[in-house]
Amino acid sequence: MSGVHRVVVTGLGVVSPIGHTAADYWRSLINGVSGLGPITVRMADELTQKVAAEVKDFDPLQHFDDRQISTLDRISQFAVVAAREAIAHAGITIDEALSLKTAAIVGSGAGGQLTTDDSFYRLYHENKTRVFPLTVPKLMVNASASQISMQCGIRGPAFVVASACASATHAIGLAFQPVTALTLFLMRLLRHHGTGLSVSQRQHIESLWEPFRTVFEIDDANQALIMLFRVGYASPPHARTLRRPAESFWRR
Repeated sequence: MSGVHRVVVTGLGVVSPIGHTAADYWRSLINGVSGLGPITVRMADELTQKVAAEVKDFDPLQHFDDRQISTLDRISQFAVVAAREAIAHAGITIDEALSLKTAAIVGSGAGGQLTTDDSFYRLYHENKTRVFPLTVPKLMVNASASQISMQCGIRGPAFVVASACASATHAIGLAFQPVTALTLFLMRLLRHHGTGLSVSQRQHIESLWEPFRTVFEIDDANQALIMLFRVGYASPPHARTLRRPAESFWRR
């Protein structure tokens, strides 16, 4: 389609049961490492199922201070850590100007489930009369995207796509659209109204062609995020296009 640019992946970030970084995750995959193991996050002795794929040995204090941790469900902790890695891997710095052109689009089947569990435990096991004051910001489905935007300085669109196992695929599609559709819209605008625009107005519209960079997340329990940007954009010096596992990132 005329005016629609290719969109490429430039950065990866992962927090998973088989690796807390994209490199560790890939290394575990090619070595056949299983992420399954005994349940440790919750009271496994009261459950019929004793095995799950948990993110193990994750220390939030390595990434957040005590005050931040009190406002972050485990899903949001994973999301922010993976987002930071994806942004760093993409080789970009989100400054004041770029923050308005950057979006956080996350695919997540649910929100902060551990916060929900804690709330039920307080109310029905400990017979408390109320839940933690920040329960809603921690458990809401869009918490991960909101925290990514706040922690990473993203001021463009930030929302979560929740469609069960299709969440990641839908997030990819929605992340792709603003990068391409914005370009097509602005080209049509210039084509139809360009003769009536001043030089400064044309320059301003053309400056808006700089793409939204978008971030998306694989699922609730194990976070994997990528950075996308439009081909042809004046990308940062260290940005690169990731194609196949044998290229670029995987063998750097």
